[in-house]
Amino acid sequence: KLLNDKDSDTRVLSTSYLGTLARLEKYTFISLAKTIFQNEDTRMIQRLIESGIRHYLSMNPDDDDSLIPIAWVSCNSESKSKLSGMLIELAKINQQSFVKISSNIFDLSPDSHDELFNRINFRNKKLGSLIKNNQ
Repeated sequence: KLLNDKDSDTRVLSTSYLGTLARLEKYTFISLAKTIFQNEDTRMIQRLIESGIRHYLSMNPDDDDSLIPIAWVSCNSESKSKLSGMLIELAKINQQSFVKISSNIFDLSPDSHDELFNRINFRNKKLGSLIKNNQ
């Protein structure tokens, strides 16, 4: 209910608590996160990336619900910087999941995938080559 409040600060604050749901109630978290991404509230999306997506990825590195591609396409440049860092960390421990998520981003939006490639390649040429060669 608070996620739909008229007050922007209340919505952003309530988004902060979704990180807990990522650990405890995966499907509730995914449903609420997708709603936030669809509503395109930049501040809420940024808070969700900061507070919930890291927990979600640690518990669901395969991203079987394809939340990360939706997040990538929906978020602003600052959030993409954080999310690309999380994906690089994921690649260090689970390269297969990293490639799968990258492919899913490509399937959703080739233009967004180009941006992902550029960000990843800037930080880590080896991982950049991996996702570029996989397309």
